Amino acid sequence: MNVVSTQRIVWQKAYTQHVLYQGLPFPSRSIFSMDATELERSVRRALRLGAFWLSADARPREYIEFQAAHGVAVSKLCFLPGRGDRYLVTVSQGIWSLISVWDIVQMKENGSNIARATYSPKRMLLSGLVVNSDPDSEGAIAIAVLENTKQRIDILSFSGSRGDGNELQPICTVDTPHRPVALDGDVIIFCDDSSETVVMNWRLGTAALLLSESESDKPSQMQSNRCLQVVTTRGDILVVRARSMDFFPEPQLRSASESSLPYRPLASHSFGWIDGVSVELQTRIPDAQSDEALEPISILLRTEIDDPWSSQPCTLDLFALQPNPAWTSDTETQTVPFDAASDSLPTPFISPYIFPPVHSSISVPTERGALRCSDVILRPYGTAIWIKPRPRSTDLTTFDVHASATQAPARPKPSETLLASVFPGPLRSCHPDVPTEKAIWNRQLEEEREWAAMDYDEALGRVALGGGQGKVTVLDLCQW
Repeated sequence: MNVVSTQRIVWQKAYTQHVLYQGLPFPSRSIFSMDATELERSVRRALRLGAFWLSADARPREYIEFQAAHGVAVSKLCFLPGRGDRYLVTVSQGIWSLISVWDIVQMKENGSNIARATYSPKRMLLSGLVVNSDPDSEGAIAIAVLENTKQRIDILSFSGSRGDGNELQPICTVDTPHRPVALDGDVIIFCDDSSETVVMNWRLGTAALLLSESESDKPSQMQSNRCLQVVTTRGDILVVRARSMDFFPEPQLRSASESSLPYRPLASHSFGWIDGVSVELQTRIPDAQSDEALEPISILLRTEIDDPWSSQPCTLDLFALQPNPAWTSDTETQTVPFDAASDSLPTPFISPYIFPPVHSSISVPTERGALRCSDVILRPYGTAIWIKPRPRSTDLTTFDVHASATQAPARPKPSETLLASVFPGPLRSCHPDVPTEKAIWNRQLEEEREWAAMDYDEALGRVALGGGQGKVTVLDLCQW
């Protein structure tokens, strides 16, 4: 039986029957690129993750805490795809910015909390960072650095011929005032805070400009319209900003010597001012139509309320962009840029998705209160996490303001709570009775009452939280 259990065909069938057709979170790459050992490990982890999400009162099975910075907040953190699923990237802002890469597996094994690699551009400030979604790419990280009022983007790679060294070093520089938003292989996407989005092959130097409606044309609104996320759908690009959402056709990347015009969106929509948003292509269970049909796009957002004293409860609302039945792959046989004469795209171009997004009738109430990290993170299988703020303080009449501090013990200060839920997607489709919202973590030390950053890897079942005083907590939802 031990010999049989190591056969690849055993785990391949287990994957099909107990993971794929049960809608359980699984790595996005093909199982045929995995050897038997990795496939077994991935299937076993998916089954444990399924047990976590199907449980009514689940808690993380493992966690580690370490000090990534001292006296300053961890302003950003993100898991580095591939490379053995070992690494977490953190950013802290002291006098200068510091990027650190941590080996989570090594921390679990021997408790070591020494960064595997660090990078600190002296006399420069970091204004943006993204990791490469392609683990096999030479460029692992893209950063925007500000030096003497001039900004640029650096592509960083690990030293060593195989990219497995212990140093980060720049291998490409792009002179631009924009910030990176997405990095996939050799393609980087960077945006300004108004209307411009640039898609570039950083290795070849070819690029295309996507141009949204400029916020400067709207004097009644705030000028900043920073880019929050970029989603690619079979080449087309959805640009999500703080006040707008624009869907662009697949651009042709051209060299600087070739004349080109900016691309205008096929469709646009605005939700108003967005406090937090996460946009994901829904993974679907394979069927006869899967290869041709477009996947729906889920949009989970937390809107901004202008009145901080409002008693109106906050909600997380789920919207969906449904595929356009009038669109086929034949309607996009070529990509034509914005026509300056007509100020519109040619008529054969129609949006692959129906705008505006449709509310799914799902609204999750959440506490009102100040949040240092207002992110919501939705993933392709429908699982999502967000932070519930600590209860808002009541007015001064609730307390005896003249009482001595020695008359009674100090009340413990409330802390923030990490919440999770399962929204429409493969997991809920296969398990309609899966429990909805659950609180999965609220362990907070007094000096770490505010989380400043977070990231979530759905396929690994791993969450990272960065504290206001530099402490990082990594949670594993299932035991490895």
